Amino acid sequence: MKRKLKTLISTILPIILCLSLLPASSMATFHTWATDTDADSTSSPASTNASPTTAPIFTPESTETLTLPPTQAPAPEAPTGTPSEYATPTTAELSDVQPEYLKVVTEPLVRVEYHYYDEAQSQSISDFSDYAIESSHSYYAIAMTRGNSIAIAANKYPAIVPANTAPLRFRVLLNDSEDITSVSSYDAAAGEVFLPGNYMGHKVTIAWYCPASEVVELPIKVTTSIFRGAFTEAEQMLTLPSNADAISIPFVAMNGIVVSQNGIDLEQSRYSVSDGALNIQASALGGDLEVTAYSPVRTRASTSVSHTRSADQIYYGYYTSYYTANGRVALCLDPNKSGLNSGTYPITRFLQPGSDSLLIKCAYYMYGGPSYSSIRHRFEAPDSMSAYGVCHAAASYIYINNASAFQGISSSTVQLLVDLLNYINGLPMPAADVLGIR
Repeated sequence: MKRKLKTLISTILPIILCLSLLPASSMATFHTWATDTDADSTSSPASTNASPTTAPIFTPESTETLTLPPTQAPAPEAPTGTPSEYATPTTAELSDVQPEYLKVVTEPLVRVEYHYYDEAQSQSISDFSDYAIESSHSYYAIAMTRGNSIAIAANKYPAIVPANTAPLRFRVLLNDSEDITSVSSYDAAAGEVFLPGNYMGHKVTIAWYCPASEVVELPIKVTTSIFRGAFTEAEQMLTLPSNADAISIPFVAMNGIVVSQNGIDLEQSRYSVSDGALNIQASALGGDLEVTAYSPVRTRASTSVSHTRSADQIYYGYYTSYYTANGRVALCLDPNKSGLNSGTYPITRFLQPGSDSLLIKCAYYMYGGPSYSSIRHRFEAPDSMSAYGVCHAAASYIYINNASAFQGISSSTVQLLVDLLNYINGLPMPAADVLGIR
C-alpha cells in the first residue's frame, strides 16, 4: 500500500501541487496535496475532504529555528483630522467586550450604512426613527488594527462626501442593537472611524444620516483582470451619484467572474453579465471595484483543476473561504487578492524545490498535507476551520514574503503564525520521490 501511495503521489503531484491557479498579480493563489484514503494515519489528516468544524485558535509553541522577515504591521498612525465629540472609552465600559481574532462567519462583520433623508419632511428629529428616509446604501469594510484600536474606512471619499458626527447624524452599533457610539472617534481627514481594539472580530455597524441635498457625484474606478492565456489588466473610470446602488461596465460572458470591493468579495448573486454588460449591485459609496475573470479557453485535463469554495468565510483579520481543488484541501495564498469561485481553472505554475522549499514544506505538513500529523498536535482542534485558517495565513506570509500578509492582524496572532512557520521550517524536506522528482 505504501508503494501504491508513493506511485499515486508521484503521478499526481506534478499536476496539482501548484503554486498558483492564477498569477499572483491578478488573483488568489492556492496549493493542494493529494492524499490516499488507504494511507495510514501518519501520512494524512483526519477528515481532509470534509468541511472542518469551528473551534478556537491553536496553542502556540515557541521555537527559534527560523529568521523571518519583519512580522509587525506598520506602526499605528494617529488620526490626522478632528475627532468627534465622543469620549475615549473607559475600562469599565469595555469590561464585557473581548476581541475575537478567529471565527467562522456567514457574512463580513463590519457594515457601513448611509441613510439619505428628506430634510423638508423632517424638521423635528428626536430619535433616529423620526427620519423620513429617501434611500439607504451600504458596503462592507475591514477593521484594521491600529495600535490598541481598530480603524474602519467609514467614508471612502472624505474630501467629497460630507459626514457629520453630531448627535442623531451618526451612530455605531454592536450586533445591530447595542449603541457604542460613545466609545468611537472619527478622523475626518482619513474618513476612518476608530474603536477600541476590544471590538476586533465583533459585528459592527456604522451608520451616517445625511440630508438628501448632500448627494454628490463620485469617481469610481473599476479594474478588470482578464485571463486569455495570460492576464491583461484595464481600468475604467466612472462617475456615479453617491446614492447609486448599481454599477455597469461593458463586458462579455466569461468564466470564473469575481467582483470585490474593499478587499471583500461580493456574493455571486450581486453581479451578472447580460446584453454585453457586467451589472454589479454595489454601493458607489463603497469605492473602487476589482473584477477578475477567465475568457473561455480550452485546457488539457492534466493542466486544469476543479475548484470549490465554501459559502461561509473564516475571519482572521481578513476573510478567507474553505477551498478544495480536485477534491483536496486548497489554500488561498494572497489575502490581498480575490478568491476563486467554484469552477474549473488552468494551472499556470508549479512549486520548485529551492526557491519554494519552505512553501513546499507548508503544503506537505500543514492542514490537508500528507504529513499533517507532524504538526496537528499544535492545534487545540486540528480538524477545525480555525486550524485551516491559521495554515492559510501562515502560508500566505511565506508566499508574499512581506509583512503586508499580516496587515490588520493582531500582534498575538502574528506571533502564533511565526511560531508555526518556525516549527515547520525545522522539519525535514519531503523526499524527491514524494515530490515526483526523478
